[in-house]
Amino acid sequence: MESQLSDKEQYLNAKNYAYRILGQRMYSCKEIRDKLNARSYTDEIIQEVIENLKGYGYLNDKTYAQEWIQSRMRSNPKGKNVLRQELIRKGIEPSIIDEVLSQELDGASEEDAALELARRKFRLYKNDKSADTIRKLQGILFRRGFNSEIVRKVIKQVMDENKFLEDN
Repeated sequence: MESQLSDKEQYLNAKNYAYRILGQRMYSCKEIRDKLNARSYTDEIIQEVIENLKGYGYLNDKTYAQEWIQSRMRSNPKGKNVLRQELIRKGIEPSIIDEVLSQELDGASEEDAALELARRKFRLYKNDKSADTIRKLQGILFRRGFNSEIVRKVIKQVMDENKFLEDN
């Protein structure tokens, strides 16, 4: 009887903790599992809390991934490759990642994000030689996960806009 009460108290404590942290921001199922695990709750309690949160709609990896991508594209644009890696680290299933990336990020919006970033960064390098500017912009865009086709198009457009192709 005493261990049942203890389990029930532990469950309620775990659930309250999960509600509290979900009140601050969204989390993936894996992140909640990791947070609860760090507080030494049993696997059974953790699973029960996660199922409860899913049942009420407080935990949904697909919604989390959609919000994550939208937020990233607004504040710190990244290409599909980097977004995919970030979501994998957050424990989102690859099938959900593929579905959400195809819904949220078509080629045009990814290219627009890369173009906006390249224009912003171009201002920092406009006084460099064109070859150096191109190399630096390529590095930034590739590190942000944009594919080579988008990088090539965007750099050409930015350089053309600034009539900066004198020594290509």
